[in-house]
Amino acid sequence: DEANPVNANLSTEAQAAMSEFATTGEAPAALVNNANSANIFSSVSVMNRIMLTLSVRGFSDAGAVQIEIKNHDSGVVKEVIDAEKLGTIWRAKYSGFEAEDMRTAFDFTVIADGTASGTPITWSVEGYAREARLNEDATAEELALLNALLHYVDAVAAVDFGN
Repeated sequence: DEANPVNANLSTEAQAAMSEFATTGEAPAALVNNANSANIFSSVSVMNRIMLTLSVRGFSDAGAVQIEIKNHDSGVVKEVIDAEKLGTIWRAKYSGFEAEDMRTAFDFTVIADGTASGTPITWSVEGYAREARLNEDATAEELALLNALLHYVDAVAAVDFGN
């Protein structure tokens, strides 16, 4: 429902095609990025907050690994998070997605010892929700939670708080 996004339910393929990020080439919920020997794997948890976990391989000699989170459209850096070394893997978890971020695509770039490495991955909550809705294995509870989340976000966006 393009006229009233609060009522939008992207549960069908035709409706999902109207999604803002339907054609941006976003990373799926699980991905591999082999550019410059940086292997990035992601997983998503949806509970009371969206938790994106990024696991990075290929930097076992690095002293420090960080993930830069940048708005895909504006290029503005939202945050840089430190990754924790777990054997040969670096892992970073991010749950800082606010209501205004749910329909925003973000680029995640690996920074090893202060130098950006590999090709950034692009991901958004909306894109993840779109994929989940098209996944035949998604449970009714998962779909209901994602629908409620995006409806809440659209409702918040529709309110003028005088900012």
